[in-house]
Amino acid sequence: MKKHRKISLLLAFLLLFTLFTGVLVPKKEASAAVTVAGRDYPGSYDYSIAWQVLDLINQQRSANGCRVLTMDKDLLEAAMQRAAEISSSFSHTRPDGSSWTTITNTRATKTYGENIAAGQTTPQAAVTAWMNSAPHRSSILNNGFKSIGIGCYKSSTGYRFYWVQEFSYNEGTPATRPGSNSNIVYGKSTVYAGTRYTNKPNVSYRVHVQTYGWQNYVFNGATAGTSGQAKRLEGINIRLSDQDYSGGIIYRVHVQTYGWQGWIGKGGMAGTTGKAKRLEAIQIQLTGEIANHYDVYYRVHAQTYGWMGWARNGEYAGTSGMAKRLEAIQIILVPKGNGKPSRNYEGVYSNTTNTYYAR
Repeated sequence: MKKHRKISLLLAFLLLFTLFTGVLVPKKEASAAVTVAGRDYPGSYDYSIAWQVLDLINQQRSANGCRVLTMDKDLLEAAMQRAAEISSSFSHTRPDGSSWTTITNTRATKTYGENIAAGQTTPQAAVTAWMNSAPHRSSILNNGFKSIGIGCYKSSTGYRFYWVQEFSYNEGTPATRPGSNSNIVYGKSTVYAGTRYTNKPNVSYRVHVQTYGWQNYVFNGATAGTSGQAKRLEGINIRLSDQDYSGGIIYRVHVQTYGWQGWIGKGGMAGTTGKAKRLEAIQIQLTGEIANHYDVYYRVHAQTYGWMGWARNGEYAGTSGMAKRLEAIQIILVPKGNGKPSRNYEGVYSNTTNTYYAR
């Protein structure tokens, strides 16, 4: 009864149709064709950016003390189909007149909540639109949900981009994240230009964010922090695990009012908490034998400038003397000789190749 009540509430409120603009760099796609009432709707599913939406959703959940969601293989396919369907009928009612809940009737994992959106041209824009809508935000931050399917359908008609989330209380069966020609994170493993390096080594990091406090640790190039929310980073911890060589990682930060702090290692905190001081720049470098085999790359999202270029092995990243806050960071270890991550890494595009500005 309780479950039916929750579905009824979601059916009553989960509807979003706000239009955003942005720039999308397409990645891996799969062809799709939908025929509704005798009419063809040509377009394509985009699995790669569906996973980018998952990363953004889990960042929001982590920042709000919720468990992270697993991409379920059945819900993923269901969400893709629903995304194609809403390109012809933007509604929680399917084109054949049945309820959205019927999309999982023949699947192992059932859906208990659905968010839809249309017109947003980037994963960040879609997630921002949902988070700015109370009923959609409440579904995203529902800690009872354990798995999710995310659909992105790119149509040649209508509003072009269609987005769907299907939520479930079931654990589900994890889907396999697709590879690509660019670097992409697979949980605690990383692919560099098609070569997978599993669990050796991992770099994990977490940040203290204005208003939200400490976020959960993320791994190997995932984004820590926020974007589009004007929230400053105030502190950071960085650590290595599953090392195949001895050594460590050290880092220091430039803090509002205080300037450059001393070098920190062994996962200690750099920055401040409870003082409302923004991080403005950072340096990160490897020490010991591991530094002979890996490069550490990192880039930051800085106020005004957005995502900056990739810094490496102790170079400055961010700004100083310009009163600009850091809002997010990505850190990744790359075997020597493999080159830096792409400018469009994980669907996040660097607005500049410059890594640092100072006045």
